[in-house]
Amino acid sequence: MLRGLSTEAFARRSARRPWITIGLWVVTLVTAFMLVGSLLEGALTTEFVFVTTPEPQKGVELIEELRGLPISTNEVVIVQSDTSTVDDAEFEAFVTDLYGKLVALGPDIIRLNTLTNYYQSRDPFTVSEDRGTTIMPFVMAGDFDDATSNVDDIIKVVDAANEDAPAGFKVFITGQAVI
Repeated sequence: MLRGLSTEAFARRSARRPWITIGLWVVTLVTAFMLVGSLLEGALTTEFVFVTTPEPQKGVELIEELRGLPISTNEVVIVQSDTSTVDDAEFEAFVTDLYGKLVALGPDIIRLNTLTNYYQSRDPFTVSEDRGTTIMPFVMAGDFDDATSNVDDIIKVVDAANEDAPAGFKVFITGQAVI
């Protein structure tokens, strides 16, 4: 009885009827591909999620707990002029107006205590050597996800400033959330 189920018996039957054997293999493969396509379609994903909390994430959570604030992103608005320097009234007026528009976004978008400009601090590190460029560094409010959601509001302010800028002025933004 078991002799009919041996590999030797399968080999003999396959050799006697090769086209039936090939046909059965084709049907088996087609059925297998159809089952894989229909049953695994919803189970496969490209999303990468840790099942447990990895050590780096534990470290980030511990830092957030100790600081009392979520780790957020640093951004920088850059004002550049080909025609003026930071010593000119036009440059100061433009930067002050832009600063006011950024402050108007509120504490839900920018940690206002971190937003500064050259005319407040007189910090020489915020001005280029040729004095034609200055930066306004700040930290976004909330955590990284909040920052990436809210950075569009800052980009809109920067785009509007570029549209309304006097001739020779350009405004840029860079930082972790923008990238």
